[in-house]
Amino acid sequence: MLKIRRALYDNPRVTEYVNRLGQRLVPEDSEKLYAFKVTVNPIPTAYTLSTGTILVSTGMISLLDNEAQLSYVLAHELAHVYRDHWRLKVMMPLAEQEYNERQEKKRAMWAGIFGAVGAGLGAAVNGGNGAVVGGLTGLTAGYIISSVWSRKLSTDWYVAQENEADDFALKAMLDRSYDPQEVPKLYNVMAQVARADSRTQLGFLGARNRIRERTEYSQQLLNGALQGKYQELLKSGKLVGTSPEFSLIMSELKRDNGIEAFYFDMFHMAKMNLQQAYTLRSDDPLAAYYYARVLKQVGRTKEDIDQSEQLILTAIRLDTRGSIPEIQLHRALLLIESKEPAQQAEAVQSLKQYIVAYQRRRIEMRGDDETLPPNVDILYDYMRLLGDKTWKAPPANGVRPVVANASVPAPESNFGSIAPVKTNATAPTHKKQ
Repeated sequence: MLKIRRALYDNPRVTEYVNRLGQRLVPEDSEKLYAFKVTVNPIPTAYTLSTGTILVSTGMISLLDNEAQLSYVLAHELAHVYRDHWRLKVMMPLAEQEYNERQEKKRAMWAGIFGAVGAGLGAAVNGGNGAVVGGLTGLTAGYIISSVWSRKLSTDWYVAQENEADDFALKAMLDRSYDPQEVPKLYNVMAQVARADSRTQLGFLGARNRIRERTEYSQQLLNGALQGKYQELLKSGKLVGTSPEFSLIMSELKRDNGIEAFYFDMFHMAKMNLQQAYTLRSDDPLAAYYYARVLKQVGRTKEDIDQSEQLILTAIRLDTRGSIPEIQLHRALLLIESKEPAQQAEAVQSLKQYIVAYQRRRIEMRGDDETLPPNVDILYDYMRLLGDKTWKAPPANGVRPVVANASVPAPESNFGSIAPVKTNATAPTHKKQ
């Protein structure tokens, strides 16, 4: 069963960036206060609270290519709060019920009147039998005529509100000089994702027919009411697609959402996210490792398997803090599957390295669980971006646990030359990824 989680994404660079962009989209005349937050969920969702909180999932943001598209998603959700759509959702069903009950009474009244008239006319012409026939005829005619005069209120308020939010979002984008032509491109990506995995239709995307409808509606606005302002910004060269920091910051989110999607068996999204993350950050060991895992899991060709092997080797080289013991396990599995005698000894060495590295991490975790920040791995990632690829926090008690026989050399082979994993009595510990 698919489990939907709403835990907040604990990456301050990403969350502050999203909130900062959202605040720039708030209309100046709004008296409400807003907060834009990111949840950990590979399903693309976006929803609002009446308090002014806008929650967007990592799965939703992972589909975005640029800042203009992110501004559209945030402005769309902002519109639901700004326009008080929650009031309509609560009050309109009650108003519809009351209105429709009144209309039903009107229909019954008119049917009774026409039925009585028909019965009287039938009796005057044909006696008792005519009264029955005339009454039934009049009753039917009364319901037909009253239905024309007293229609039920039947408005799809969901569609109406979504269209109003899209209208608001596109205008907000133009007011901040973001290119609204990025919106149809986003819906095209959404349609592709929805075709690959129906679970992605559970959130912001909606059913595939709504994706098509929203695409058409946004294009109508761009070709109609918004065309003048769009052309003005286009000619002046002021349209903005993205910012220099978007790709770098979002590479972390795409990686993390790709890992979540992998464990949710959302392989299409996982492969797309991790490929993008590794392309944006080729020095990221986690992106390389999990991209290799996805390729190995769903790969059908020799090219997929070869690429997976190379990514495993790359991840080992990049994992300068020894944060991912599982890399050695999967390297050993690849060596075993090669069925080449020369590589079997190296497979044994990789298994030993995995066991030692895993043991070391478990010992470190027992000592560090209560002393290090819960998002320490994200902070290490910041350090990597700033040039420090090896520092790890020292243990709280100042003493590092010693692991016997921790040094396991890895021989060279045609699979690749890998440095051994070693534990050093003075090396700092690290929290499990």
